[in-house]
Amino acid sequence: MVHGELQRYVYHDITRAIFALPVRSVLIALAFTVISYSILPAYDAIALRYIGKPLPVHRLAFGSIISYGLSHTLGLAPVTGGSVRYRFWSAWGLSTTEVAQAVSFVGATFAIGMIFLGGVVFLLKPADTMKLLGLPYVLIRVVGVLLLALVGAYVAWSALRRTPITIRGWEFPVPSPALVGKQLIVATIDWLRRELCFTLSLVDTASAFSRFLAHFSSPSSPDS
Repeated sequence: MVHGELQRYVYHDITRAIFALPVRSVLIALAFTVISYSILPAYDAIALRYIGKPLPVHRLAFGSIISYGLSHTLGLAPVTGGSVRYRFWSAWGLSTTEVAQAVSFVGATFAIGMIFLGGVVFLLKPADTMKLLGLPYVLIRVVGVLLLALVGAYVAWSALRRTPITIRGWEFPVPSPALVGKQLIVATIDWLRRELCFTLSLVDTASAFSRFLAHFSSPSSPDS
């Protein structure tokens, strides 16, 4: 698949484009990449806190970096990253049910960050989103409000409901509002970091970041 995709490009054109990037932008992008791998274990940390099974920091970071490294490279994160987590976490004392609960919480955290940031972008940068999706201005604002309302409903639900949810025999505890707050903080920082990293690899301007933010945060975008 990779070979087929790269047939459209010439190797020397790629290397010339890379070396044409400003050194400052490349260094900042690399710095954000390092920050990324420092943030990613936080997803697993709050997920394990959610199920009441925290792990020592060295184990948490070790399993997290390997699982995210594979899932971000190969795709199909629930399968690739989930398999790696199961391999490590089960060896460290977690049951199959606990692993399933934690992995689901990691996926939910990632999705919540995308929904929240998407809602913010739809409201603050509707013109950029309108050009990307081809939707009417008013509809984009309405979708932005709905996305933020969805996040607000999730926060309210976490505050009001205490009984666990049961789905096909699997029981999922309801996260506390404090844990939901950590989900929003970690996921939003992670999404912003991703977009900054990509933008700095293209052009170092604030206007480019705002346009790329609209593109990267749009659920209908093929690159999301």
